This record gives sequence, C-alpha cells and structure tokens, in this order.
Amino acid sequence: MTSNNENRASLDDISVEEVRVQAMFKAEAVRRNAGIQGWIKPGPANLSEVGVTSDIRTTAAEVTINSEAAASALAYSGTGTQSDPYIIRDKDITFASGKPGFVLNDPSATYHVRFYNVLASGSSNGSSIINLVGFGTPVVFERCKFQGADGAADELLAYLTSGSLEMYGCEIAGASNYCFFGAGTAGKNVKLTDCIVRGIAKNSSTNGVFYAYGAGEFKVEVDRCAFTSSHFHWHVGNGWTIEYVAVRDTLISGCAVGIGDLNYMKPGGNIYSQLPNMIKNSHFKNVRFTYTPGVTQTAVYGNGADKCVFEHCAFEGNVADRRLFEWRRTTDVTVLQCFFQKTEGSESAGNEVCEFWETSGLTIKECWVDGAPEDCYELVTSYGNNKFIDNVGDNVTGQLVDIFGVGSYDVEIDGVYGDCGDSAVLITDVDFVRVKNVFVEQTGDWSLGSVVLERRNAAPGVSPKGCVIMGFLSLPSVSSQGQPFAVDTTQAVEPGGIGENFAAWWQDGELKLYGSQALSGMTLK
Repeated sequence: MTSNNENRASLDDISVEEVRVQAMFKAEAVRRNAGIQGWIKPGPANLSEVGVTSDIRTTAAEVTINSEAAASALAYSGTGTQSDPYIIRDKDITFASGKPGFVLNDPSATYHVRFYNVLASGSSNGSSIINLVGFGTPVVFERCKFQGADGAADELLAYLTSGSLEMYGCEIAGASNYCFFGAGTAGKNVKLTDCIVRGIAKNSSTNGVFYAYGAGEFKVEVDRCAFTSSHFHWHVGNGWTIEYVAVRDTLISGCAVGIGDLNYMKPGGNIYSQLPNMIKNSHFKNVRFTYTPGVTQTAVYGNGADKCVFEHCAFEGNVADRRLFEWRRTTDVTVLQCFFQKTEGSESAGNEVCEFWETSGLTIKECWVDGAPEDCYELVTSYGNNKFIDNVGDNVTGQLVDIFGVGSYDVEIDGVYGDCGDSAVLITDVDFVRVKNVFVEQTGDWSLGSVVLERRNAAPGVSPKGCVIMGFLSLPSVSSQGQPFAVDTTQAVEPGGIGENFAAWWQDGELKLYGSQALSGMTLK
C-alpha cells in the first residue's frame, strides 16, 4: 500500500513538472516573438529609379531660395501652398568646395517647396550639399539622389541651423563626413521615409549619419529606411540631444556604432542633478542592427538616455571586447521583445551582450539572446526600479543576469529561461533584489548555484541585504553544483557573512528555506 507521504510526494512532483512545462512554452513564445518582423522591406522599391527619369534634365550650379519670388522662378509647377507646393524638378547639380548645391534661407517663409528628381553630385571638400540656414515651412526632397566622393573629400549632406527637412524615396551615397548636422539653439527636424544611405566613410570617431551640435533640439523621424555600410557612426551626440521621435521598420548595417558615441554629458554633476541628454523621448521599433566584419564595433553605446524604447529590434554581432548594447547614466529605458546575438569575444569583461551602468527605470522584457561569449544582461550600480521580466538566454557562456555594485539597490527579476555556463542570476553587493521563476540549465561546473547571493566588495554582514528569492528555481539536476540557491563569499576581501535575506524554493518534494523563516505568513488559510 502506498503511504500518504508517498502520494503527496508524487502529486508534488507532478505539480512541479506542470509548472516547468508551462515555463518551457513561455520561453519558446519569447523566442518566437523577439526581434524584427519578417514582412519589413526597408528602403525604395527600386534603387535604380531614385533620382532618374526619362525627362530631359537641366543643369544648375546651385539652387538658392531666399524668397517666394526665387522659389517661383525655379518652379516647374505649383502655387506654393501646402497642397500645391512649388515643384522644382529634373535638375542636375554639381557642387564643389565652398559651393553648396542648395542654399535655403528664408526663416519667415509661409510658402512650400518640394524638390523632385534632382541629382546633386560632386566633391565638396568640407562644404555641405544642403545648407538649410532656416526655412519657415518644411523643405521636401522626393526621389532625389545625393552623391559624394566616397571618402575622397569631406562631404556634409545637410547643415541645419533651424527648420525641417523631409526626404522621401531618396538615395544618399558617398558623403564621408556627416549626413545630418544639427547646429545652433533653434529647433531642427529631419524626416526620412523610404530612403537609402550608403557609401564609404572616413575612419574618424566624429563622423556620423546624425550629429547634434549645440544646445538646440534636434528631432528625427525615420520610416522604412536602410543605412548600409555608410558611416563610421550612425549617431554622434557630442553632448547634446537628439530625439529619435520614431525610427520604424529600418535597417542599420555596417555602421561602426549604431546609436550613440562620445561619452559627453552636460556639466553639472551626476544622474541625480541633471537630465541625461544624449538621446531622449525616442522610440525604435522593428529596427535591425546587423554585423559587418571589420566594421561594426557595437550597436548601442554612450552616456545619457532618458525615456527611450526599443521594441521588436534585432542586434546582431560585434567585435571582440566591445559590448553589443552599452549605455551609462540612463533613466526610463525600455527594451521590449528584442533579439540579441553576439558572435565575437571571450569570457572576459567587455564581451557582455547588454550592460547598463548607473541606471534607474530600466525594463528589459521578453527579450531573447542567442549566443553570448560572456554574460547576457549586466547591470552595474542600480539606482532603483530596474526590472528584468521573462527573458531567454541560449548558448550563454557566463551569467544570464549579473547585477553588482556596492550601494546598488531595487532590482526585480521575474522569469529567466535558457542555459548558461555560470549562475543564472548572480547578485553581488546589491540590496533589495527580488527574484522568482528561474528555469535555467547550467552547462558549467564552477558556480555554486543557479541563483547566488555574493558578497565581494561590501562590508561583512551588510550587503547583499533585503533580498527575496522565491518561487520556482532551477532543478538541482540542471544546476552546476546541484544547488538551486547558494551564498558565496569566497571572493570577499574580508571574511564574514552577508546581510539578512530570505529565500524559499521547491526541491526534492519539499519547501527549502534560507533566512528568516516566517512560515506563519506563508501558510494558506
């Protein structure tokens, strides 16, 4: 006869297995939902048609518009209204050093201008192809082509002091300095739709597709575009702000740095006394950052980001000793249903997939990392309200979630899936961390457990403290040392234990406890 205790253990095992099967399906759903959607096809449908038609072309050395009379004189048709703009079309413009192809200087303009089927080419040797000093209405380019000298000179596509520049179905090639340079304190706007940016950039850390210089706002909107092997950096902040209001359905390929570079911040202290200022109020959705051997260093890098969302984006590959996604001093950044794959590097610092420093309000949710030579998600110095929710890591050499830094606090980890060589979750010197639902196979043999509380640099008996680890943890059979939960002080400079924490998990048919055992509060009534 089977005893009641044997029946209970059997039922408990069935319950545990049911939970783990549910977790398996959730992890697979995360994998399938993460990353860009397959139906996206960025850029013009036929690049050979950009800037080219069968119409007879006219040649112009330069187009200058500083009044409505000047715009009307150049127009092929139109009355200058928003619904019927002055159409300037079918021109072949050659720019040269000190001679922009377009000078647009009428800040009080109320009339509208649209350029159509214009080819602008040459070697500017430091000059801008488009000099938008200021214009009262948006200046529009449609099906135009801008061709620089592919690195032989220093072409700057557009120098914007104020106003709005819109491009539809255009191709930008060979401009080896900046594409869009926003200068001065006035507001500036750039909108790109169905455009291609490509060419050869000079190997300089200050070259980039977007460059914000000066204290004024610089807002960008991008739809269905492709940036292909184009510039040394896609974005150079130089300490001032760019707002990527919306970047959608876009390919960023071959840029050494996809978003952000140059570690500048406005003077005046730390994250508590200033707003991060490199990128803010930005939303990237369905954007793919791809790896180009010998070119790509990292996809996202820099200081200062505020209120930014990455949704359904893919970040694929970079060089050794450069992280794929690295931001410092950020607030309110959300990474949702994104895909990461880092192909280069070893199990050493600098090869993590995602690393955030001095951060508050970070949420990484339902993301998938497939391939990590070091740690998967790393958070250094948490300033509170940072969350990792339902994330999967496959083929991870190091840890899946690694958080550390004396004085760090307030991190929530709920739902960790996949496999890794080290701990699934490592908490080092960080206070008030909440962990639950860890379903990870450990492939290495050096970690003390799947979830580990570690003291390394904190004083004995102080940190980690106030941490709560509950819910299902990895089974002993798939944990490196057979322990779902462990405490590690082997690397501490001073001997002694850690602060007061609590852990509860199911193992071998019974509830295991660590720390204050407030069982009366855990009893169902």
